[in-house]
Amino acid sequence: MLDGFFLLMLVYSLLVFYSSHRVMFSVSLIPQFIVNWLVTELAVFHAVINGLLLVLALLMKDSWSFWAGAGFLLGLINIVVLWRYHQAALQTTVFERALRNGLGEHYLDRIVAERKALLSYKAGDDWKRPFSLRRSYVKTLRGITYGPNERNTLDIHLPRQASEKPRPVMLQIHGGGWVLGYGERQGLPLRNKLVEAGWIFVSINYRLSPKHTFPDHLIDCKQSLHWIKTHIAEYGGDPHFVLATGGSAGGHLCSLLALTANRYKDILQPGFEDADTAVQGCLPMYGVYDFCSQNPETARFGIEGFLEKSKVMPALTPETKPLWEMLSPVMQVTHSCPPFMVINGTTDTLTFVENARFFVDRLHEKSKAAIVYAEVERAPHGFDIFYSPHCVLAINAMHRFAEWLYSHYLQDNNAIRRVGASEV
Repeated sequence: MLDGFFLLMLVYSLLVFYSSHRVMFSVSLIPQFIVNWLVTELAVFHAVINGLLLVLALLMKDSWSFWAGAGFLLGLINIVVLWRYHQAALQTTVFERALRNGLGEHYLDRIVAERKALLSYKAGDDWKRPFSLRRSYVKTLRGITYGPNERNTLDIHLPRQASEKPRPVMLQIHGGGWVLGYGERQGLPLRNKLVEAGWIFVSINYRLSPKHTFPDHLIDCKQSLHWIKTHIAEYGGDPHFVLATGGSAGGHLCSLLALTANRYKDILQPGFEDADTAVQGCLPMYGVYDFCSQNPETARFGIEGFLEKSKVMPALTPETKPLWEMLSPVMQVTHSCPPFMVINGTTDTLTFVENARFFVDRLHEKSKAAIVYAEVERAPHGFDIFYSPHCVLAINAMHRFAEWLYSHYLQDNNAIRRVGASEV
């Protein structure tokens, strides 16, 4: 066994290094995503595995060779590096700094007291059970139809305890490269956090490529929002306060949902043109924001080829270029867009952090609304799928942003009611 111990520790060391350093080669991007996701986000568990391997090697010390000793040293280095990764993630202040930069130093003062009591600020213990995603306090109603197509279904997740007041609503749009995925399998940590705080969390499915081509995906998202605004009151939700979130392709779709609200109705709202498709805020994570390679920093990794090959988009021609631009979030930012909280990891190899910066810069240039941007050191694509320090702290921050928006909504409504009462 000890003959292969050095090789095992060397491979582990290479995986640790590979997981934390972005290598910008096309053939490396997907493998690095998988390694980064499973090593960096589970760093403390890999440190324990390395420790157990070292203990096993110590029990066989009498048969050590030079290479076994070298492997032992590599194992010690692995443990130190992995533990530092874990501690850095636990102690990061990037989310709180992002909120203060985007909302103001005293943004917490604007959150109403009854909502502020529901907030969390630390990583807690959820990361110790990363794949324990079920919560007894979540009631789920599955497979509700919101449209005419087979995948036009949604799940409603809500607290088991009834409330006399309407609950705020979060619409979650799953990722999967527009070609795969199910709403019921993504966004679960955020779902748990928000439902625990009294929100209603709606996760949707939508039509996928290659069977369907854009704008079908976005039409479904808008139709699901129309359904929510029409029916969510029946489930205790407030149809006048809906936020949207999603990761990867879901980040792209929720961003477009927010940016194209009540625009291009003949194309994006066929059959429900009169419906209001505005949301009160948007929280995309590691989203795709640039369909047309507008950012020169990442133009050589443009996704136009993938979008055409997988039939997500029609072939890019002079005739279809306006559609491509319509479905590229960076090209749809206007002064009237709602508040945004954008999150991206620095080692994401599927949706590059440079594109998130480019999108946020465009938001800052044109938008009059609050913009929050959190750039998370050493966070990979999909870091919120299971509980990890990055995941827990990110959803805590998203919750604070959501409650800040909801508090503004409540305070504005109270002000309107006071004005109405004074006029009677």
